[in-house]
Amino acid sequence: MALFTYSVKYRFVCEKCEKATDWLSYSITQDAGSLKSVAEEMKIWAKDVAMSTRSANVVDTMSAIMSTDYADEVPIEVFTKDNKRIKNVHDKFHQAIEKGDLSILDAVCPACNQRQSWSPKKSLFKKNSNIVKNVTDVVEIDWNSEKVEIHK
Repeated sequence: MALFTYSVKYRFVCEKCEKATDWLSYSITQDAGSLKSVAEEMKIWAKDVAMSTRSANVVDTMSAIMSTDYADEVPIEVFTKDNKRIKNVHDKFHQAIEKGDLSILDAVCPACNQRQSWSPKKSLFKKNSNIVKNVTDVVEIDWNSEKVEIHK
């Protein structure tokens, strides 16, 4: 059985002490089910990428991954295309952010331990979620850090 960890980095400025946090990580680890080899996934992904949109970065990444049959870290697009479990975790995060529900993020300032108003304390009895109109005003998400790590 393989496990995967989906992760992405984010940071925010504390509402109380006004300090900017270092990069924090949202991550979740789950059962990956049966995964094709990275080489097989890359071939599928490469077919879907039009030649005109390939960048040097994509070509370099493909070359590095194709040189082995399995890698620990690959672009998110590789595993979200055909693996439903990974795609669901990826999509759940994106949907929450798009609708302004930041309750999935850890919203406690590391400097002063103050919980941010945009992410109320979770309750067992009712769903507490504040909807943020403009997410970019509250948190900065480093979409370039979004990745999937496979654990054998």
